[in-house]
Amino acid sequence: MSGSGGADNRPDMGLVTSTHQSRPRICPVEFSFVTAVFLAVAGALAVLFWYPADWKKHDELKRKQTEALMHELYRALLQYSADYNGRRFPPEMDNFLHFAPLEWRRLGVCPASNRRFSIQLIPGWTLDDVEKNPSGLLAYDYNEDELRYKDLASITVIDAKATKKEGRVVERTLTREEMWAVLSNRIEDVPPVPDTHGRNQLYDVRHRLWYEATMHRNFPGGHYVLLLDGTVKWTPDVEFCRMRMRIFHRELVKQAKAAGGVFPKDVATAVVEMFFDKDSWWLKNSLGICPGDDEFIGFEMNPARVSLDDPPDTVLMYTRTPVTYGGRNVLFLDGAVKFMSEGEFRDLMRKNAASGPAAGEEEPSPAEEEGGKE
Repeated sequence: MSGSGGADNRPDMGLVTSTHQSRPRICPVEFSFVTAVFLAVAGALAVLFWYPADWKKHDELKRKQTEALMHELYRALLQYSADYNGRRFPPEMDNFLHFAPLEWRRLGVCPASNRRFSIQLIPGWTLDDVEKNPSGLLAYDYNEDELRYKDLASITVIDAKATKKEGRVVERTLTREEMWAVLSNRIEDVPPVPDTHGRNQLYDVRHRLWYEATMHRNFPGGHYVLLLDGTVKWTPDVEFCRMRMRIFHRELVKQAKAAGGVFPKDVATAVVEMFFDKDSWWLKNSLGICPGDDEFIGFEMNPARVSLDDPPDTVLMYTRTPVTYGGRNVLFLDGAVKFMSEGEFRDLMRKNAASGPAAGEEEPSPAEEEGGKE
């Protein structure tokens, strides 16, 4: 036995006497790296195999629910129009749900959207149109976020002169001329609207409208539509664009009749006019938008000013670019809409130019038109 503080003289029997013998360990840094790689691979596999399958099931469910809801909506619209509305279909979803029974309130919400109103009605139809125009567009799913200029009539700008005169900030809404400039992106063609620092506020208005529109869609690449005969179907953008152009034709003809038979000089002018037409309802927010096109205005009018007296096969309006659909949707004066390749479209426009007013002449801005009046 060793004394206190003395050396241990016991023989070495080959036993391990220390409990702190070093053992091989995985370095914490190395362990974290291996774990990160493993989790990354596992996550990638989950995204590649599990998520698409789950998303596809979710998408299919929303599509089936949307179809079922639209069929139910059609029955409700028929009953409402026959019993309460003098055989006229309601002009707008808000108008319909305001007077409809409580159990119908859910019919304005597309299952793929979280918006209060995400199904839009087309105004102007009656029950007689079910037989006269069974393929007419009665309703479709939409998302308010894709309506790029829906707040145009309510946006205000600073009135610099009134602000300076009264010593306080005075605001006003846009004039028709300024609304046209914002929509057509021809802001330089109208008098500027300076703020108190001299900056043209019309650029800010256009940017504000652009950034508030997220372009989100309920269903990518198309819409679910409800026709006057009760048909519910999925419609790709190129076909839905033709439906929208036919509805636009109805509004354009109405405007031409009110203007001595002459159609608006451009689409932006027609859209602005709808903001001051109480019967246009929600159409003013959407008709100028070409599905799949990210511009404010997705259509162009025939540069040769068209009138109601022109031949029925005269080109009235067309999609602004062939890139969106790989061709053009073309609206004719008689209301027919045809899809054609870019080559066919250019040949048609040359024929129209040869038989009508000189095409390609740049239309004057509203400011120039006003300046030319005596």
